[in-house]
Amino acid sequence: MMSKGYLREVVLDDARMILDWRNQDFVRNNMYNNNIIDYETHIQWLQKVLQDDTCKYFIYEKDSKPIGVVGFYNIDLNSRKASWAFYLGNEKARGAGVEMENLALDYAFNTLQIRKLCCEVLSFNAAVIEFHKKFGFAVEGIRKADYLRDGVFYDIYQMALFRDDYLDLLSLPNTKLAKVYAVEKNISNIETVNLTQDLMLNIAEYPGENYKLLNSDLQIIRNVLINGVVSIKGKLIFRSNEKAKVEYFMYYNDELIMMANLLFEQ
Repeated sequence: MMSKGYLREVVLDDARMILDWRNQDFVRNNMYNNNIIDYETHIQWLQKVLQDDTCKYFIYEKDSKPIGVVGFYNIDLNSRKASWAFYLGNEKARGAGVEMENLALDYAFNTLQIRKLCCEVLSFNAAVIEFHKKFGFAVEGIRKADYLRDGVFYDIYQMALFRDDYLDLLSLPNTKLAKVYAVEKNISNIETVNLTQDLMLNIAEYPGENYKLLNSDLQIIRNVLINGVVSIKGKLIFRSNEKAKVEYFMYYNDELIMMANLLFEQ
């Protein structure tokens, strides 16, 4: 029987191991600071965060073998929110990422008792964006061309998962996530800013007339005058007998112009 992994708190003796992991190309190249860090700088940072009540760092271990790092920062117990990130020390540790994220969510929502967990992902790391979505994370915003590296500006995806949505997902262990829906419709002479949630639903025709909209979050990525075919892609985040949460993306001339997160009740 395969053993389960667990999280243990980081201690100062972990400094060299964490630094060696962090300085690997496949780890640091997905961070804001992708430079090689020296030991003195690293140990000063680690000593600081270990004394900071707004941070919690853990080593993910399996069979008593350290495999990766899970970190929580900007912990705000008053607003009950925090941000997080994780990385593997060995990119060949297959399947470890799933258990690390599950353990991180359990700690955030059941131990810290926060209501909202946030993260940021650089746009070139599309695999991690999709990975987080499978756990219920939704894109709340995109900071366009916000990060410069090697002469190229990249977007930053801001994602979040709420505790209520997390608990809903836990109650649906057999629900298949990330079901994709797509449709194309012709729209004449309307600006993106004038697209209401009702119009969006009429265009998308999904998840169906049996579902009633509970709340929505629409974000205009770019305001354009639409006079032609739009493409809408929907991703089912979760669905039960009573509720469904769908993430929508609207494209015009192959450009993303609108995003929406909609929660429905049957």
